[in-house]
Parts: sequence; C-alpha cells; structure tokens
Amino acid sequence: EATLKERYQDLFENANDMVYTHDLSGRITSINMAGERLLGRDRKVITEGSLPDFVAPEQRSAAAQWLEHIRDGTAPATLEWDFVTATGERVRLEICTRLIEREGRQVEVEGIARDVTERRRLEKEILEISTREQHRIGHDLHDGVCQQLAGIGFLSDILADKLEEQKRPEAAEAHSISELVNKANKQT
Repeated sequence: EATLKERYQDLFENANDMVYTHDLSGRITSINMAGERLLGRDRKVITEGSLPDFVAPEQRSAAAQWLEHIRDGTAPATLEWDFVTATGERVRLEICTRLIEREGRQVEVEGIARDVTERRRLEKEILEISTREQHRIGHDLHDGVCQQLAGIGFLSDILADKLEEQKRPEAAEAHSISELVNKANKQT
C-alpha cells in the first residue's frame, strides 16, 4: 500500500499536465508541480483560492456557472478557459474533470488541465497563412491567367469577326471558341 501511495504521489507530482482537485464550491484542495508552474504561484497560495479566482476576469462568471454544471452532471467533458498567471500572462488551459463520489455522496472534483496556448496560437497562425495564400492565389489568377484569357477572348472575337466578314464557314467555330474562352475567364 505504501509503494502504491508513493507511485501515485510520484505520478501526480511529475505529470506534465496540471492535475488538481477542488471541493464542490470550487476551492482548490490539491495541485501538482505542473499546476504551480503553469499558474506561476506557490501551492499554498493556489490552495487558498478557488478555481474561478485564477480564470481571466471576463470569464469568471461563466466559470462559476460551469462549476454548477459539474455538480449537477451537465458540464461538458472538456472545455477551455484562459487562466492568468501571477505575472499577468494569459495561459489557455484545456480542462477535463470528473466528479468524485464516495459512499453515494459527491465529495470533490478531479481535474486535468493542459496548456493549449501555443497550439491555439499556431492554429490561428495557420488560418491566417491560409487566408493570405488564398488571396495571393486569387491575385495571381486575376493578374495572370485571367488577363491572358481576356486577351485570347479578345483576339478570338476579332478573328471570328474577320472570318464572318469573309463569309468563311470557320466563323461559327471561332465564335464558339471565343465564348468558351470568355466562360473560362469568368469561372477563373
């Protein structure tokens, strides 16, 4: 039993993610070293507060409601909150919780929180790059292919008119080519 307890303590303390517990009102009752590191605070300071105390001010009321949903079993499996460190830096944490019951009574909540700040920043950057690349491709098509198609369409119109003036049977085909080029230009 002592060995199991020691292994559990080692796993709890050395986990890469923040592992914590809080009572039903949200007061943090335990937190590992990763939690201290992520929040930039000493364990004693953290366990003197409640979870919403560390959430960004504009999200605190929603976090308090979320605690109510945890108690009544309607909280989502995972969600994200912005936490504020002791230095004022924002850290985006993805949180997964489970309600702990003993002898048929709800007693506390276990939670695991993962720092997704960098992942969210990279996702945003990828979207911005994608949007810029779409705009660049659109400009390239407009300034390159579309201009060439417009020129081809204009020349084929002139050729069709000349062939028509000469009463040549190829005039109808030249008009068809011109229409196809103009349609391709519009689609592009």
